[in-house]
Amino acid sequence: MASRPISVRLPEAMIAAMDEHLADGGSDGSVRTRTDLVQAAIDLWLRADETARIDAAIDAGYARAPVGDAEEEFGRISDRAQRELDGW
Repeated sequence: MASRPISVRLPEAMIAAMDEHLADGGSDGSVRTRTDLVQAAIDLWLRADETARIDAAIDAGYARAPVGDAEEEFGRISDRAQRELDGW
């Protein structure tokens, strides 16, 4: 994947914390530089944001079409069929 540099200003305390984390070997050894750490943090944030968007879409879908009588009836039929199959 192609990449481009960006310029970011961070507070000294944040940079010191990053450097301390890197000096300790990081969490799994895959993050070795400040750049790696920033990229890993952004990737983690993007994945969490995408997960939150998916969860919100699922919640909105259930709000528009809540589980109704047909789904409950299907569940009862499925449970009954499973009990009958267990007797085989």
